[in-house]
Amino acid sequence: MRTMRIASRSVVARHVRVDLRILPRVALHGQTGMIEFTIPGDAVPWARAGKRGPHTGAPQKMSFTPAKQRNYAGVIKMFYERAAPSLTLIEGPVEVSVVATYLWPASWSARKRALPGAQWKVSKPDWDNLGKIVGDALNKVAWRDDSQIACGFVWKKYGEVASLKVRIRSLATGEST
Repeated sequence: MRTMRIASRSVVARHVRVDLRILPRVALHGQTGMIEFTIPGDAVPWARAGKRGPHTGAPQKMSFTPAKQRNYAGVIKMFYERAAPSLTLIEGPVEVSVVATYLWPASWSARKRALPGAQWKVSKPDWDNLGKIVGDALNKVAWRDDSQIACGFVWKKYGEVASLKVRIRSLATGEST
């Protein structure tokens, strides 16, 4: 069930707002089996499921996915569907590359930004949680199950524009890496 509403050319979720006028920077590379799309704004990483219910361990205790995470997974699905509207599920092994770009910290001077290695974000969120939200969001949309991801890359960096860039490539095309 989607929790997004369409409101005057914008997709609005409780914690995520995407303006459809800037939507999306998409490249579909026909014969190579590669799909790329860029989601503007800060990436929302996968988070541990929350728990509700009595703390006594009673059967009423249940897990849930936080709303911010659930909504961001919906945004990832939407961008993929716009990038590849007529594609069927990818069969066989898949390579996924994720580049999460965050805004430079306001407290960093131009001198600090110019230091070697300064462009790499070495604080939270963890790299694996960024890859996991993309993998899980595209289950049954891009592939049957994220267990098909045989090769994955995640980069976290600073830049002038916050975004999440996703590249998906089928490894079943006979190309070797």
